[in-house]
Amino acid sequence: MSNSEQTKKIADVIIGLEKAALDRWYKGDPDGYLEIYDEEDLSYFDPPKDKRLDGYSNVKAFYDSIKGLVHSEKYEILNPLVQVLTDTSATLSYNLVAYVGNDINNWNLSSVFKLNKNNQWKIIHTHWSFVRPMDISFEKNKDII
Repeated sequence: MSNSEQTKKIADVIIGLEKAALDRWYKGDPDGYLEIYDEEDLSYFDPPKDKRLDGYSNVKAFYDSIKGLVHSEKYEILNPLVQVLTDTSATLSYNLVAYVGNDINNWNLSSVFKLNKNNQWKIIHTHWSFVRPMDISFEKNKDII
């Protein structure tokens, strides 16, 4: 298999994992992401958090606290890019547009994947951020999830 064929194969797998997790996420079920996070080595940045969450159990506790709260009628992944670093590591980045009621949420996402010993791609680091947060008016008591 050529290098470009291998890269495309890895990209298809990683984007497929991400889409499956997002499908569940926007139905209030964060467990789709928990299934593709590495349980031994995970770090996570999210706008509602003051600092990085380290460790699967800390991310799981956060997700358990928002289970059932995140919903979207539809979402779009824009400009997905998988960069294969080695045979066992890759990054994914994209823009996400989520339609939540009358709101449109625009996100940037980047994740680092590694191929584990069971030959499964798992996320070891992920970073969610708002697109142009300086343009967003945050109400003091408004949930941003």
